[in-house]
Amino acid sequence: MKSMKKELIAFLGLCTVLFMGCPGGVDDPPVVPPTPPSTENQAPSVPALVFPANGGDCTNISLELKWNPATDPEGDPISYVVEIATSGNFSPVLFSATTSEAARSFDLEKGTAYHWRVRARDTKGNESAHSPVHTFFTEPEAAVNHVPQVPEIVSPALGATVREDSAEMKWKVGDSDNDPLRSHLYFGTENPPPSHRDNLETTTEEVTVEVGKAYYWRIVVRDDKGGVAIGPVWSFTVE
Repeated sequence: MKSMKKELIAFLGLCTVLFMGCPGGVDDPPVVPPTPPSTENQAPSVPALVFPANGGDCTNISLELKWNPATDPEGDPISYVVEIATSGNFSPVLFSATTSEAARSFDLEKGTAYHWRVRARDTKGNESAHSPVHTFFTEPEAAVNHVPQVPEIVSPALGATVREDSAEMKWKVGDSDNDPLRSHLYFGTENPPPSHRDNLETTTEEVTVEVGKAYYWRIVVRDDKGGVAIGPVWSFTVE
């Protein structure tokens, strides 16, 4: 009889151990579902500037700036925003342009120190940080040639209001050496304005505009000896 009691106690103890060790018992830790992967779209990598070299001298003032292409984690198409200034804090930005290529050409003045930087932007609107700023210098103006005169505005007058769906922009250019001149028009709703038309032999250009918007424009004029003059940014609004 005692033997049967011992066997029964042993059996009950074994059941208790098995019950406490089964999944779902009171001592089991809570089940935590796995964290789903992030679906947030990531910004492209920061472009690396290539040319001109930082601190370098440039003899050609019609200059093509180059950088290494950025990469995007999701493989989104990338565009680049290039900014040029004569001050290291980019206040103000002298030129700004957006391009899908890893290079962009600008007409610059001789004998000037320029600072430039690039940031990458994907089609989802995500932007990288700016690249490190590089500085370069353009060759001083030779004494045998004078740069063109700074372009002057004719119309629309600075701050004018246009009440049409198009605007005819006019400006004056001049050169003390009477060299042939060509104008490069920058125009758009951004300030500074992006490139619009290059190598214009005339001093007038008609553009399409929209009601309720402000437009900015400037002229860069170049002679046939490489002399360049950069005009100020002008603006008008459309009602």
